[in-house]
Amino acid sequence: MCNLPSWQDGVRSLIWEEQHRQAGRLLSVVSVEEYIDKILLHADFLCLHTPGKCLGFVAYYCKDASIPDAFITLFVIAPEIRGSGLAASLLNGVTVQSRQHNCSRLKLWVHKENAGALRFYQRQGFRPCESKEPMLLMELPIRFEQDPALPLSRLMES
Repeated sequence: MCNLPSWQDGVRSLIWEEQHRQAGRLLSVVSVEEYIDKILLHADFLCLHTPGKCLGFVAYYCKDASIPDAFITLFVIAPEIRGSGLAASLLNGVTVQSRQHNCSRLKLWVHKENAGALRFYQRQGFRPCESKEPMLLMELPIRFEQDPALPLSRLMES
């Protein structure tokens, strides 16, 4: 969880910067300010900060026991740290938290034209599961149930 006093301001700034970089496509069907207020109130966050600047964050939901899936609602990484491996570290943190809440999959929507994000998610093991133009729903299994009749080494081969 983010625990710096100004983390919310940093998240808000990074969202607006990315909204401008993507020419309004990051959040195109909702009011940006209303969406920011909603996720700041209801979502869990993992953040990367340096003094005075938010470099990236993941906003996600995973605490509803009636829903078996965790859902990443927004994942933003500042351009200056893309390719550094820090995004994968954030995603790993969300995976760990989601497993602790007994989620079996991690899901997210990504814009089909966001080639960099698509490549990143595919490298992390996400696979498409639904399409709704111009978006693609992707999922990552995060909990694997082992059949007690199969040795672990056999599972690793398949």
